[in-house]
Amino acid sequence: SLAIDASKHILSFINKKDGALWAYKMGQ
Repeated sequence: SLAIDASKHILSFINKKDGALWAYKMGQ
């Protein structure tokens, strides 16, 4: 359903954002 696809998209976006933040912290 559309709601499930949207939630998956949001979760993947959050995971990418957290991954970028983690990489930024490790790079300091």
